[in-house]
Amino acid sequence: MFGGCSTGGDQVVSAAREAREERAAARRREAAAVLLQAAVRGFVARRKHFRNIREQFDSVLSSFSSSTADVVLPDPITAFTVAARMLRSYNPQHDQHRLHCYARYLVSSLHSPGLQQRCMACSLSQQHTLSWIQHIKQVLVLSCQTLQQLSCEVSSEGRLLSLHLQLLLELTSTVTWPALPAPLLPPLTRLTDNFLQHLVQRDLYPTLKRILLKGLCRSKPLLSGPALGTVLTLALRPLPSTVSTATFTDEDTAVKAAAAAATTKVTKSRSLFPSVSQSATKGTTNASSQKASPGCGRRGEETGRVATGVSAFPQERQLLSQFLLHFLCVPGVLQHLTDMLPQSTVLLQKKNIFEQCVEFLYGEQRLRIMFHTLEASYALCLLANTIHLAHHYVSAYNSSTTSHPCNNTSNTEALSKAEADAKTAQEEAQSKQAFDETMFRFNSVVRRLLEKCGEYVSSKQGGSSSAVCSKSSGTTTSSQWHPVLGWFAQQLDQHLQESLTYVTTQLYLLWSQPLLNTLFSVLPTLLPHHELTNKAETSGVGAQTVASAAHFSDSGSRPWSIRRIFDRKLSITGGGNSMGRTGDSVVSNKLSSVAVQQVAAACSLYYLAMQTLNQLKMDILTGLCYKSGVVVQLWWLLQSFGSNCGLKNFLERLAQASKPTSLECHMIILFCDATAHLVTVLDDLELYEQQKPFTTNDYSMVAIFLNTMCYRLLDQGLVDSRHVWACPLFSAAHSLLSLLFRRNSRRPFVPSEKVWLIPELKLSTFKDNLMNGNIVEQVMLQTLPHIIPHEERVLLFRANVAAQKASLEQRSSTPQFTMITVFRTRMVEDGYRHLNSLPPNALKNTIRVKFVNEQGLEEAGIDQDGVFKEFLEETLKRVLDPSLNLFKMSSENQLYPSPSSVLTENHLELLEFTGKMLGKALYDGIVVDCPFSGFFLSQVIGEQQSALYSSIDQLSSLDPELYKNLTYIKHYDGNVEDLGLTFSYDEERLGEVVSHDLRPGGKLLPVTNDNRIIYIHLMAHFKMHTQIRDQTKAFVKGFRSIVNPEWLAMFSIPELQRIISGDNVEINLKDLRRHTHYYGGFHDSHRVISWLWDILDKDFTSDEHSKLLKFVTSCSKPPLLGFEHLEPPFSIRCVEVGDDEDTGDTVGSVVRGFLAVGRKDPIHRLPTASTCFNLLKLPNYQKKSTLKNKLRYAISSNTGFELS
Repeated sequence: MFGGCSTGGDQVVSAAREAREERAAARRREAAAVLLQAAVRGFVARRKHFRNIREQFDSVLSSFSSSTADVVLPDPITAFTVAARMLRSYNPQHDQHRLHCYARYLVSSLHSPGLQQRCMACSLSQQHTLSWIQHIKQVLVLSCQTLQQLSCEVSSEGRLLSLHLQLLLELTSTVTWPALPAPLLPPLTRLTDNFLQHLVQRDLYPTLKRILLKGLCRSKPLLSGPALGTVLTLALRPLPSTVSTATFTDEDTAVKAAAAAATTKVTKSRSLFPSVSQSATKGTTNASSQKASPGCGRRGEETGRVATGVSAFPQERQLLSQFLLHFLCVPGVLQHLTDMLPQSTVLLQKKNIFEQCVEFLYGEQRLRIMFHTLEASYALCLLANTIHLAHHYVSAYNSSTTSHPCNNTSNTEALSKAEADAKTAQEEAQSKQAFDETMFRFNSVVRRLLEKCGEYVSSKQGGSSSAVCSKSSGTTTSSQWHPVLGWFAQQLDQHLQESLTYVTTQLYLLWSQPLLNTLFSVLPTLLPHHELTNKAETSGVGAQTVASAAHFSDSGSRPWSIRRIFDRKLSITGGGNSMGRTGDSVVSNKLSSVAVQQVAAACSLYYLAMQTLNQLKMDILTGLCYKSGVVVQLWWLLQSFGSNCGLKNFLERLAQASKPTSLECHMIILFCDATAHLVTVLDDLELYEQQKPFTTNDYSMVAIFLNTMCYRLLDQGLVDSRHVWACPLFSAAHSLLSLLFRRNSRRPFVPSEKVWLIPELKLSTFKDNLMNGNIVEQVMLQTLPHIIPHEERVLLFRANVAAQKASLEQRSSTPQFTMITVFRTRMVEDGYRHLNSLPPNALKNTIRVKFVNEQGLEEAGIDQDGVFKEFLEETLKRVLDPSLNLFKMSSENQLYPSPSSVLTENHLELLEFTGKMLGKALYDGIVVDCPFSGFFLSQVIGEQQSALYSSIDQLSSLDPELYKNLTYIKHYDGNVEDLGLTFSYDEERLGEVVSHDLRPGGKLLPVTNDNRIIYIHLMAHFKMHTQIRDQTKAFVKGFRSIVNPEWLAMFSIPELQRIISGDNVEINLKDLRRHTHYYGGFHDSHRVISWLWDILDKDFTSDEHSKLLKFVTSCSKPPLLGFEHLEPPFSIRCVEVGDDEDTGDTVGSVVRGFLAVGRKDPIHRLPTASTCFNLLKLPNYQKKSTLKNKLRYAISSNTGFELS
């Protein structure tokens, strides 16, 4: 009943609600309209106001929009007023050109002759002082921000960059201002200092760094010389000019002293110029509460990291830390300064920048914070610039000591001569002490920076080189190639990529002659003076080094500041100078002496440089070897330690250390690396004839020292035998030892081969431990096989072969052998077809051969290894024949793979087969007459894989003419470019000239005096390796499939040749007779046999002995270790009939041969031989003269030689 009323009431309520909403909407629209109108009116008013401000500014300062020549300066107060109003509403998009105008005005006004026309006149007004100071600070900050945005690539922006740099330069010092009244100079100086302080707090150094990165870090610098000089001046201006003496004491004292000095300075400033002091305090407070403007790219992250690093330092050290972080870390900045502004080095020296930087980085915590802030790549740039500073510092010091300036001539003239000399000596001593202390700290700083860079790179190389996740960016960073540090997982930014050439140039200064002589300055004082003088020329020691040695030797009374530092830092027992002389030439030094420790510290520096700057290792070694006499002097120093270079004391100190990384270890490692580099480059003329820089006796002594040291390091457990190559000391010593051993093997320089043996090594104990699997003996056999006599190593080789044969036999229940049928007319083809496809284990087992003669009939007989020996010898003889073109003969009649073997079908497969056959001969102990070239055998045993392998050493055995020509180029005194050589090699092949590049683009790369050593080694490497790489690889593959490469590592190249072809000694007839077997009735006391041995002993020459051995065994050399090891044994058989009628021994033939009855004298028959059985078939001659003549004729003409 109330339905209709309810509907009507709802309509009334809804209408009322809609009316209220409409009124509310109207009010909102009205309010919005008012708001919009107010905003528009405000916007229009502000635009009008700003336009008025800009118009006022333009009316006053628009004349400074370009050149300021002949421009009338406005009133300073007026200019300040319009500029301040403009800067309150500064918009970079619209007002940046006005900022440029104002900058030009400020620079021009500062050089106005009238004081009232200069802009600083505003500071003289009590009304405008504070506001003008704040205004100038704002201008300086805006100028810094503008500098960060400008680019040197655009010429117009380059001019603006110079303008704003000049503005910063003018407003932060009164030095360039025209003359000021004396009362105004102190307060205005403090005022500019306040501006400078404000700029430093507001990112002055990051701004300068950004300018340098954009202007210098590219292949061709864009920053002009004057602009670079301005940046340097601004960077140096906040820094103090001298190093406080407190900095050389403990850290707390230095901080207190600096804080007291700062407090005194601030107090004086406030008393002289209160308004400026108040504004400075206010400005500093405001600046500290403001945030730095964000940069572009990686600058935000970088700024945060740098700010953290800087804030970690005390307040008084933050200026220097900012200088290091933002100036000295710029890649190659000092190199550019040296190139563009050579006079800038004077400014650096006046500010004592090098001393300040070294003292700052000498603190362990400060250096750690600095490195963490910069990371490896930019820390490397800091290191390079520090090295450049050190180079300038040393050069300046050397110049000052040479010229001996006298700064106080009038006072000196007033003094007596004795007093003047005493004063001069005292000043020199103080200067020398300060110099030594600075260089000591420099050594420490460089070493620790290198260590940290190395650790950082190692951590980034850990695991795999695929990808490393960056926590900061969340991205994946793959390993990148660094031209100095190698591969590690850190991306190089554009600035580093384009400027690392300059950084590398600076790093080269570390091993320049001035720094080498300075860091090793104490080394000559530890050696006999007359020995230095006499050997300077022959050892490569320069005159400057000798003079330095004499200078230090004559100044023994001077204070040794470096030694006092070592006494304080190293806590070495028995410190002080332990150098003693027992005559004119004998000098005895102790390893623990302070002077020796200083030399070791210098060696440690260069060792760490080679480890960290691994891509520059060869350049560092070249500098050490050829720019100074350090290597030779280090050897003299090692000899002065006592017997065998003080090895006993060294090992005792090493045993006490936790790991072999002490300074003494670094000294020996550096000597080994440098000497190895030197010996690798030396040719035979220099090493054996000229004997520079070492004599052959020196090399012999070095070999003895290193041989004993490597043995004792292993024997005494001073290195981990399971990871022996992880020990840098053992690795370096072993590398040099191996190099000397190889050179000696090719051309001996040691007095006796017994030098390589270790007297204290007991062979019986060694072999027992080796059989028991002792790891130490196994490592010794692998790394130092020469300490074991050659005969014992051959027995070990044969024992290894026998053990492997036994192991193969145990795997099969029945004897395994392979039977092949070979036609004599195609022995190589059939042998290749049957044997090349067999697996290695089948080739190592017994192989039976049945020959088919020329008539197609199988030859009678049972192969008891003799027939296979015949097959093996004939096969090798044919495949090694140069006419087959698989191998060639050198000028010394030695074999090596033919470069033109590619013309032979299946040449690589045939070479692999040849390697297998030679390996089989070696495996079975069959001696074959195959003389191989030494350079080829070096590749067979893997010597060419060593970084110290030099191809030039053995080139004379391949091509004496080419070796002579290359040696001529090496010692050519004139300009090598006149010879018209390039890095290419031309050879004639099938009537065509084929050119080979020795390096990419070699045809266009001329050979010069600087790169001729590289050319010589590349040419030799091409001839002996590159040209026959594929052939050698195929041969080695086949050879090593039979003979374990580890077994070959026990032998040198000559020793391996002796195993293959027999011993290079005269035939021992007694040994041959003792191991000869007799058949057919012959015995050792038989008349014919007695005649035979008597003829060989008294009538035949050594050459005829070799001919007899070749006649019977097909090899003219005796087997290694004697005829006991000849397989089959040497045998002599009595024969009654010719070979065609010979049916072997019968009872009758044996009796007749034994009793010498039943036959006439066989004067018409000659001795014959079966080489497959090493059998001499000798008729039963009735006269001794007949035996002598017939045997001599047979062995000389091979008459009666038969192989069936």
